[in-house]
Amino acid sequence: MHFYKKFTSYILYKKLAKESENKRKSQKPAFQDLRTIGILINLDVDQDQRGINNWIKELKEMGKQVQVLCYASNGKIFSNGNIQLKPKDLDWLGRPKKNLISDAWINRKWDAIFKIYPGDCPALDYIIASCDAKIKTGFITQRHYLLDIIVDNGSKSLTDNLSQLMHLLYTVKSKSYEPVL
Repeated sequence: MHFYKKFTSYILYKKLAKESENKRKSQKPAFQDLRTIGILINLDVDQDQRGINNWIKELKEMGKQVQVLCYASNGKIFSNGNIQLKPKDLDWLGRPKKNLISDAWINRKWDAIFKIYPGDCPALDYIIASCDAKIKTGFITQRHYLLDIIVDNGSKSLTDNLSQLMHLLYTVKSKSYEPVL
Protein backbone atom coordinates (compact mmCIF):
# COMPACT_ATOMS: atom_id res chain seq x y z
CA MET A 1 0.00 0.00 0.00
CA HIS A 2 2.84 2.38 0.86
CA PHE A 3 4.43 1.81 -2.58
CA TYR A 4 1.10 2.50 -4.30
CA LYS A 5 0.73 5.83 -2.47
CA LYS A 6 4.28 6.88 -3.38
CA PHE A 7 3.75 5.89 -6.99
CA THR A 8 0.48 7.81 -7.38
CA SER A 9 2.05 10.87 -5.67
CA TYR A 10 4.96 10.68 -8.09
CA ILE A 11 2.58 10.66 -11.07
CA LEU A 12 0.53 13.54 -9.65
CA TYR A 13 3.57 15.74 -8.98
CA LYS A 14 4.99 15.03 -12.46
CA LYS A 15 1.71 16.23 -13.97
CA LEU A 16 1.62 19.31 -11.73
CA ALA A 17 5.20 20.22 -12.62
CA LYS A 18 4.44 19.95 -16.34
CA GLU A 19 1.20 21.93 -16.08
CA SER A 20 2.66 24.67 -13.90
CA GLU A 21 5.61 25.42 -16.20
CA ASN A 22 3.69 27.72 -18.52
CA LYS A 23 0.39 28.05 -16.74
CA ARG A 24 0.65 31.41 -14.98
CA LYS A 25 2.69 34.43 -14.19
CA SER A 26 2.65 35.48 -10.60
CA GLN A 27 1.75 38.96 -9.56
CA LYS A 28 3.23 40.57 -6.49
CA PRO A 29 0.49 42.75 -5.02
CA ALA A 30 1.06 44.68 -1.82
CA PHE A 31 -0.30 42.92 1.25
CA GLN A 32 -2.68 45.79 1.88
CA ASP A 33 -4.31 45.13 -1.52
CA LEU A 34 -5.08 41.48 -0.74
CA ARG A 35 -8.76 40.93 0.05
CA THR A 36 -9.54 37.23 -0.46
CA ILE A 37 -7.15 34.82 1.21
CA GLY A 38 -7.23 31.02 1.13
CA ILE A 39 -5.35 29.11 3.80
CA LEU A 40 -4.48 25.44 3.33
CA ILE A 41 -3.67 23.29 6.36
CA ASN A 42 -2.57 19.64 6.52
CA LEU A 43 -3.83 18.24 9.82
CA ASP A 44 -1.75 15.07 9.41
CA VAL A 45 1.24 17.20 10.44
CA ASP A 46 1.34 18.34 14.05
CA GLN A 47 0.95 22.11 14.12
CA ASP A 48 0.07 24.77 16.66
CA GLN A 49 -3.68 25.10 16.01
CA ARG A 50 -4.02 27.92 18.53
CA GLY A 51 -1.28 29.88 16.74
CA ILE A 52 -3.03 29.33 13.40
CA ASN A 53 -6.37 30.42 14.88
CA ASN A 54 -4.80 33.61 16.27
CA TRP A 55 -3.22 34.36 12.88
CA ILE A 56 -6.54 33.83 11.07
CA LYS A 57 -8.23 36.10 13.60
CA GLU A 58 -5.60 38.82 12.94
CA LEU A 59 -6.18 38.55 9.18
CA LYS A 60 -9.94 38.89 9.64
CA GLU A 61 -9.45 41.90 11.91
CA MET A 62 -7.46 43.51 9.06
CA GLY A 63 -10.57 43.21 6.88
CA LYS A 64 -9.44 40.17 4.87
CA GLN A 65 -11.93 37.56 3.69
CA VAL A 66 -10.36 34.31 4.89
CA GLN A 67 -11.33 30.77 3.86
CA VAL A 68 -9.64 27.73 5.41
CA LEU A 69 -9.32 24.33 3.76
CA CYS A 70 -7.98 21.44 5.83
CA TYR A 71 -6.94 17.92 4.90
CA ALA A 72 -6.98 15.10 7.46
CA SER A 73 -6.57 11.42 6.75
CA ASN A 74 -6.53 10.68 10.47
CA GLY A 75 -9.94 12.10 11.46
CA LYS A 76 -8.60 15.25 13.16
CA ILE A 77 -10.80 18.32 13.04
CA PHE A 78 -9.56 21.91 12.91
CA SER A 79 -11.69 24.22 15.02
CA ASN A 80 -11.52 27.09 12.52
CA GLY A 81 -11.73 25.03 9.33
CA ASN A 82 -14.42 26.17 6.93
CA ILE A 83 -14.04 23.09 4.73
CA GLN A 84 -12.33 19.78 5.40
CA LEU A 85 -11.07 17.23 2.87
CA LYS A 86 -10.92 13.56 3.80
CA PRO A 87 -9.45 10.58 1.92
CA LYS A 88 -12.94 9.67 0.62
CA ASP A 89 -12.98 13.06 -1.19
CA LEU A 90 -9.91 12.11 -3.29
CA ASP A 91 -9.58 10.15 -6.52
CA TRP A 92 -7.09 7.31 -7.02
CA LEU A 93 -4.31 9.78 -7.88
CA GLY A 94 -4.77 11.81 -4.69
CA ARG A 95 -6.55 14.77 -6.29
CA PRO A 96 -9.79 16.11 -4.87
CA LYS A 97 -12.77 14.71 -6.76
CA LYS A 98 -14.85 17.17 -8.72
CA ASN A 99 -17.32 18.31 -6.09
CA LEU A 100 -18.43 21.39 -4.23
CA ILE A 101 -15.29 21.44 -2.10
CA SER A 102 -12.76 21.42 -4.88
CA ASP A 103 -14.85 23.58 -7.21
CA ALA A 104 -15.30 26.23 -4.52
CA TRP A 105 -11.52 26.58 -4.31
CA ILE A 106 -10.31 25.91 -7.83
CA ASN A 107 -12.91 28.01 -9.67
CA ARG A 108 -12.59 31.03 -7.38
CA LYS A 109 -10.22 33.93 -7.98
CA TRP A 110 -8.00 34.46 -4.95
CA ASP A 111 -5.76 37.35 -4.06
CA ALA A 112 -3.50 35.04 -2.04
CA ILE A 113 -3.15 31.38 -1.18
CA PHE A 114 -1.18 30.40 1.92
CA LYS A 115 0.31 26.92 2.29
CA ILE A 116 1.01 26.72 6.01
CA TYR A 117 2.12 23.13 6.39
CA PRO A 118 5.61 21.71 6.01
CA GLY A 119 6.32 19.08 3.40
CA ASP A 120 3.93 17.72 0.82
CA CYS A 121 0.24 16.89 0.77
CA PRO A 122 -0.84 15.82 -2.74
CA ALA A 123 -4.49 16.81 -2.30
CA LEU A 124 -3.72 20.34 -1.08
CA ASP A 125 -0.77 20.77 -3.44
CA TYR A 126 -3.09 19.97 -6.33
CA ILE A 127 -5.43 22.74 -5.19
CA ILE A 128 -2.51 25.18 -4.90
CA ALA A 129 -1.42 24.36 -8.44
CA SER A 130 -4.94 24.50 -9.89
CA CYS A 131 -6.42 27.58 -8.28
CA ASP A 132 -6.19 31.08 -9.68
CA ALA A 133 -4.38 33.35 -7.22
CA LYS A 134 -2.38 36.54 -7.64
CA ILE A 135 0.21 35.21 -5.22
CA LYS A 136 0.87 31.78 -3.75
CA THR A 137 3.07 31.56 -0.71
CA GLY A 138 4.01 29.16 2.02
CA PHE A 139 6.65 27.14 3.77
CA ILE A 140 9.57 25.52 2.00
CA THR A 141 8.85 22.34 0.08
CA GLN A 142 10.41 20.16 -2.60
CA ARG A 143 7.63 21.40 -4.89
CA HIS A 144 8.94 24.98 -5.03
CA TYR A 145 7.39 25.49 -8.47
CA LEU A 146 3.95 25.64 -6.81
CA LEU A 147 4.71 28.81 -4.85
CA ASP A 148 5.80 32.37 -5.59
CA ILE A 149 7.23 33.22 -2.18
CA ILE A 150 8.72 30.54 0.05
CA VAL A 151 9.68 30.80 3.71
CA ASP A 152 12.09 28.36 5.33
CA ASN A 153 10.24 27.02 8.34
CA GLY A 154 13.40 25.53 9.87
CA SER A 155 13.17 24.66 13.52
CA LYS A 156 11.34 27.80 14.57
CA SER A 157 7.84 27.80 15.99
CA LEU A 158 4.84 28.16 13.71
CA THR A 159 4.15 31.62 15.11
CA ASP A 160 7.69 32.75 14.19
CA ASN A 161 7.31 31.29 10.70
CA LEU A 162 3.99 33.07 10.15
CA SER A 163 5.57 36.34 11.36
CA GLN A 164 8.42 35.88 8.89
CA LEU A 165 5.94 35.17 6.10
CA MET A 166 3.91 38.28 6.93
CA HIS A 167 7.09 40.37 7.06
CA LEU A 168 8.00 39.20 3.55
CA LEU A 169 4.54 39.98 2.25
CA TYR A 170 4.63 43.49 3.72
CA THR A 171 7.95 44.14 1.95
CA VAL A 172 6.57 43.09 -1.43
CA LYS A 173 5.07 46.37 -2.59
CA SER A 174 5.40 46.44 -6.34
CA LYS A 175 5.35 44.25 -9.39
CA SER A 176 9.06 44.87 -9.87
CA TYR A 177 9.95 42.59 -6.97
CA GLU A 178 13.06 40.54 -7.55
CA PRO A 179 13.50 37.34 -5.54
CA VAL A 180 16.41 37.14 -3.16
CA LEU A 181 18.27 33.86 -2.86
